[in-house]
Amino acid sequence: MSLDNFQIPPTLLPELYKDSLIVLDDKQSKPEMLNEKKVYFLGDNLKNILILVNNLEILHLNDDDLRFLTGILTACKLTFSDVTVFNTASNLDYNYQKTVDHFKPKLILILGTIHQKFNLPEHSDKYLPIENQNIKLVFGSSLAEISKDVNEKKALWNCLKQIFEI
Repeated sequence: MSLDNFQIPPTLLPELYKDSLIVLDDKQSKPEMLNEKKVYFLGDNLKNILILVNNLEILHLNDDDLRFLTGILTACKLTFSDVTVFNTASNLDYNYQKTVDHFKPKLILILGTIHQKFNLPEHSDKYLPIENQNIKLVFGSSLAEISKDVNEKKALWNCLKQIFEI
């Protein structure tokens, strides 16, 4: 007997796949979890620090930005386990409030020009922390711009030293 012609009786299928098979007819709607879109982010958010970027070319960060951000985190005695990197260009179904509700940040670093749909709170100066909904917000240039400008690096570092009491 060959396995090429082996057929499972239809009455046995529901028993074999009782935990993983979903049969939907026209009257049933999809479970809510099937309607949700995937959220793309880096990090584990252990210290509720959210880093917002807007990178149209890649899902998260390019190699140069990733290396530079790793250096910043290391200088602040943080790792990617402590933070979440959220690319607004990869998560167009999210706006500011939905992101805050999802990640529950205590601090948000907004680096670069964030997608307009994101509806960020009003801000004044770069690298000057402000409070909004009990969340500390810091606006700054993109990682690529900061990495190439000594004055931007100094401004970011002075801000981070103040926030993390370094």
